[in-house]
Parts: sequence; structure tokens; C-alpha cells
Amino acid sequence: MFLRRLLTGVCFVAGVATLSGVVDFTQAAVAQQSTVGKSNLAGPAKKKAGAKFVASPWAVNCQSQATDKKMVCSLSQSTVVAKSRQRFVTVTIRKWAGKDAPTPHLMVLQLPHGLSLAAGANVQVDDKKPSKLAMFTSDAQGVYARMGLTADMLKSLRKGKGMKISFAASTGRKFILPVSLTGFSAGFDKLKS
Repeated sequence: MFLRRLLTGVCFVAGVATLSGVVDFTQAAVAQQSTVGKSNLAGPAKKKAGAKFVASPWAVNCQSQATDKKMVCSLSQSTVVAKSRQRFVTVTIRKWAGKDAPTPHLMVLQLPHGLSLAAGANVQVDDKKPSKLAMFTSDAQGVYARMGLTADMLKSLRKGKGMKISFAASTGRKFILPVSLTGFSAGFDKLKS
């Protein structure tokens, strides 16, 4: 119920995502770039109160598997709703298990319930072309989207400053969540070792 109330749209305020009103992907990016550092000459606009988000730093987490005691590690960053500390989105990078894996690494997004599954999710590093992630499963924790990480995408993530995750609610409202890439490269180096 709480997340359903949050799923109303996204706008940006000083680098922190705030949900309020309907904003499409391109309008949000333009609004962010055009209002930073500028005063509102027409006077203060009425804004709906929205949720603020807090992102954790990129971190490597390792767990041993019960079957062979081998350590399995992943690199992740979570964004939570500041007031409730409820997880909103988690980005995880891990090795893609299996001999027939199309790429060595996999990006998995854990997203909130109530999304348009057919629309999938998009990830855009800096101002590069967005990459589409397909929704592949869900559980009590949320909806999951994934994509294999090509060498070019990993290079972009390692050198990038920011990433935008975009998705749509089942109502059609669109969201853009900014994710900092500060610390990603150092974390990925630990993941590889």
C-alpha cells in the first residue's frame, strides 16, 4: 500500500529523486538539467510533498553456498525511501553462472511491485543509449529485471558518473531513478578478484 502511494511519478531535486506527479523520461532529464542552479523567476511553484530517497554506497557481498562451500560474491547498491527505510530499488552485478551464459556478468534490478511487466526497465549510463532489461520473475520482495553485461556496458559503468533506471507503473506512470556510479569501479575490481 505504501509503495502504491509512492508510484505516482518522479522529479529530481538537487540530485535526490522525489516522487510527485507524472513525469516522462525525457521531461525529467530536461527538467533536471534546466532547473539546476537557476532561480524560479515566476515565483515558487506549488509542489506536492514526495518521498525522498537515500542510496547506499556500492558494496561487495559474499556468501558461501551450502552445497560446495564456494564463495559467491555480488556488487550491489540499494536505494531506500528515506523516511521509512523501505527498499525501493536494488542494483546487483554478479557473475552469470552456467557454462552457456551469454556474458560473464549479469545486472539484476530488484524493483517494487505494481510495474508494467511488458514495458520492462531501462538503464542509461550518463548520456549513452539506454539498454533494456527484461522482467524475468517476482517474489514477495519485488519484481526482477536482468540483462547480460557486455564488455562495452561494463566499460561505461566503470567510467561513468551516473546511471538512470527507468520503468513504468502498471498505471502508465513513468519513473526515472538516478544511481551514482561513484565507487562502482573499485567495487567491481574486488568482485573480480
